[in-house]
Amino acid sequence: MKRDKSEKWVSIVMAVILLSSVMSVIIPAIAEDTNFPKSDESAVNLKLGNLTDNTLTETYVVSTSGAPSITSYSPVETTVRDTEGATRTFSISTNQTVNVSWLINGTEVQTNESVTTASYTNTSAAVGTWNISAVATNENGTTMQTWIWVVAPAEVIEIHGDLIITEAETYSNVKIVLTGNLKVESGGELTLNNVTLIMNCSSDGQYTIDVKSGGTLKLLNKTSVAAPFDKRYKFSVHGTLIMKDSTVSYLYEPIKIYSVY
Repeated sequence: MKRDKSEKWVSIVMAVILLSSVMSVIIPAIAEDTNFPKSDESAVNLKLGNLTDNTLTETYVVSTSGAPSITSYSPVETTVRDTEGATRTFSISTNQTVNVSWLINGTEVQTNESVTTASYTNTSAAVGTWNISAVATNENGTTMQTWIWVVAPAEVIEIHGDLIITEAETYSNVKIVLTGNLKVESGGELTLNNVTLIMNCSSDGQYTIDVKSGGTLKLLNKTSVAAPFDKRYKFSVHGTLIMKDSTVSYLYEPIKIYSVY
């Protein structure tokens, strides 16, 4: 019996020595590849005692990344005001790579994946108050930027009688109701920028848009020229017509253009 007991003690001592040796080899090996923390990680020291009362100190890297944050955004005002039909761009920048969802009143309208900058552009502002949100998300968390976008109705200008242009004139972000003819004379230049022009005819062909030789008419940035739903107007160009991102509709007859760019 004594012989068996002594053999057991020898086995236990051997196992302890072996375990101590393995621990002293494994722990440095684990720490070996983590000596250089990244910018979003912290290095900490860990002390372990082995079975012979020696102390082993190794450095381990522990990730401390937090949720992403928005570092800049545009517009900087959180309440934005525009007139109907305006174009408006919203943008954000983040300190981490994220996926961005753009929401209008809670409805997703656009996504951007794996980005640090993102933007959303609305080209047809409708009258009302809109909540615009940019929600940035990754594995570390979520952050959000919100704007209140207030879009007011365009100013209405009512003109009774002919509108005669003899020099440079510009209208922007308004609605014009013209009960008469539009005449752009030689040397005259009319620029309509994001304007709704209604040729307010009471019968087909009653009124005419007439750009004379030497005159210039510019229809820009979503300008719309139309008439009451069931009426038509005439349109002739002997001078210069410049159109960009604009529409002409409800014509009495095909537009007569002698010089267009």
